[in-house]
Amino acid sequence: MKQARLMVQNLTNSECKQTIMTNLLSIDGVNNVQVEADENQIELIIHDNFDVNNVINKLNQIGYPPLDMINALGVKVKSYVSCVFGPVATTA
Repeated sequence: MKQARLMVQNLTNSECKQTIMTNLLSIDGVNNVQVEADENQIELIIHDNFDVNNVINKLNQIGYPPLDMINALGVKVKSYVSCVFGPVATTA
């Protein structure tokens, strides 16, 4: 197992936190997820051979891109919806 840390955008409250945790824990190879909303940070425990790009892709799909990626209007809307209405699950 190894640890990975990501800084993300659009993380504003506990509903955002729950959306992220629900979606990332559904990915094979992700064993644990800790979300620090006040620091815009996600800490993961993942399998040694796991490609963290799988997590980055999922975060983009649900509206929480890493800090170094473009935060387009559509992405902001996805995160806003999850923060207002609760966890948003995606398939992919």
